[in-house]
Amino acid sequence: MRGLYHIPRDRDARYLTLVVLLVVILAVGQVWLWGSVFDAASVFRDRQTQQEQLANVRQLTEDIRSQDTTQQALVEQATVAFPVNESVPLVVERVEALAEAQGLSLTLESIAEQRVNPRPAAAQLVPFDLNLTLQGPPHALLAFLDAVEHMQELTRIESWALSTVAAKPPTAKVYDLQMKLRFFLQPPLLNG
Repeated sequence: MRGLYHIPRDRDARYLTLVVLLVVILAVGQVWLWGSVFDAASVFRDRQTQQEQLANVRQLTEDIRSQDTTQQALVEQATVAFPVNESVPLVVERVEALAEAQGLSLTLESIAEQRVNPRPAAAQLVPFDLNLTLQGPPHALLAFLDAVEHMQELTRIESWALSTVAAKPPTAKVYDLQMKLRFFLQPPLLNG
């Protein structure tokens, strides 16, 4: 006779334990699965949005290049302050002409393009340095520095050192000015 308190048989207890364990595992598994699906959907949506934005920017760039020719003048103006790589000899000639106009002796030690970390997503100016030595009187050296400051290209004096030189006649004051001038080239994005 069964009473109010029925003690389940051993097989029924195992079956009930197995069912409860299975329900708990399925509940936890469902939460984990929904979280994984949500994460995967978020990543997919982000990638799709980024690809759409990139396609829109590329299309807009092509439209500007093909239709808006009035802005081309602004791009060409950039070559004044930031020359293209092919015009480096012209910049060097301009520096030599400035030194010659001041009556200075100029020795070009080196021309070195500085390498920047390549980041295709960003257009960076590419610096190049002119290492040079000038020799002449102080007023001519100061006039040269003033002329360099007023060049049409963006220029920065990275370093300089001034020293005296034995001159003929000994009463004349002649100085050596060693300096590094830094100019900036257009990034490849504007070049192409």
